[in-house]
Amino acid sequence: MNGTSHHTQLRMVRGDFHLHTSYSIDGTTTPRKMVERCQEVGFDVVAITDHDTIEGALRVQELAPFRVIVGEEVSSAEGHIIGLFLHKKIESGLSVPQTIERIKDQGGIAVAPHPYSRIAGESLQGSFTKYAHLFDVVEVANSNNILKIDDTRARRFAIERQMPMIGGSDAHHPIAVGSNVVTMPDFSTPEEFLQSLSGALIENRISPLRHFMKMGLWSLGQVIRIYPRDPQEALAWGWSNAIVDN
Repeated sequence: MNGTSHHTQLRMVRGDFHLHTSYSIDGTTTPRKMVERCQEVGFDVVAITDHDTIEGALRVQELAPFRVIVGEEVSSAEGHIIGLFLHKKIESGLSVPQTIERIKDQGGIAVAPHPYSRIAGESLQGSFTKYAHLFDVVEVANSNNILKIDDTRARRFAIERQMPMIGGSDAHHPIAVGSNVVTMPDFSTPEEFLQSLSGALIENRISPLRHFMKMGLWSLGQVIRIYPRDPQEALAWGWSNAIVDN
């Protein structure tokens, strides 16, 4: 025995495990653009978690030269739940226990996204506390959470319950991809993924307020055309992009 942990012997990978494509009703990033942006950021692995569909994830998986986890942000009867490592779509409108059961029936992992967010309209809130024992992972850093205390509350809860933690950009538009980065030991299976989270570094690469302001400007530009659509064009204009924020 040399005293070196299993994690330190593994290659570290960079990823984002909460991304939306244009297959989400509120997403604008096409699968091809998603692949381009993830390559620009330098991701080794990502999870595509569109609202109530896995079609976008499957399309990105076809196009990407990097690893893609098929996921879905399911609209349960009591709020959003993310399923990772899925093979089939999970139907919406089920209870929290039913939704998680469907995820685990596929060998998937159940994640509680932005569980205490007061900005996201479909957060679990009290239902998360009630059903926390059913979840595998808690999202403790979401780039869309303007109120950092909401992330802090989720992190404290996860630490107290000794639950694995994860972060995500929750990007619905190209410019937001890369606003959260998780660096963790490499993995091959859902079980290894959970184990690797214990050695993960979760980084919000831009403050939630600045992220919100940038997204507001970007969205406004889609209507009045004063802000460039392409992130690289935005850099040429002198606008600070999420990819270069630390």
